[in-house]
Amino acid sequence: MTDVAVFVSCDQCNARAYIHVQLTGGGTLAYCAHHGHQHTPALQAAGATVLDLTHMLEG
Repeated sequence: MTDVAVFVSCDQCNARAYIHVQLTGGGTLAYCAHHGHQHTPALQAAGATVLDLTHMLEG
């Protein structure tokens, strides 16, 4: 779904994306932890596949 070594920014802000979403229609989304946790429940309910890499956050 995504190469974790490549910097990807959140689709809503400029922070690093740690949550990557594959939509059922084939599109993708990338979110920082903050925005990802806001949107993940609805996306999963719609059938999207979510890769949550927030365990890789520093600090």
